[in-house]
Amino acid sequence: ISVPSKSAERFAVRFAAREALFKAYCAWQPEHRIPFLSFCNAVSITKRNGIPEVLIDDRLPECKISISLTHTRTIATAFVILEQIDCK
Repeated sequence: ISVPSKSAERFAVRFAAREALFKAYCAWQPEHRIPFLSFCNAVSITKRNGIPEVLIDDRLPECKISISLTHTRTIATAFVILEQIDCK
């Protein structure tokens, strides 16, 4: 159910998730640097059955990702773990 008054919080937590994923990705694969905005365009944060899910397009290597998101009215927090990256 969409609640318009929470749209800013949801945007903020998805941005925090992209930033956390970018930092984890750059730490794991420093030789495959990609600009942050290009990285953001390659990543989608969605929900399936109420569970956050990360979708990555073909510009980035395949990753197995664990993600946790939480937000309040003033704080957005994302925790990301890259479990596996398949570099081609």
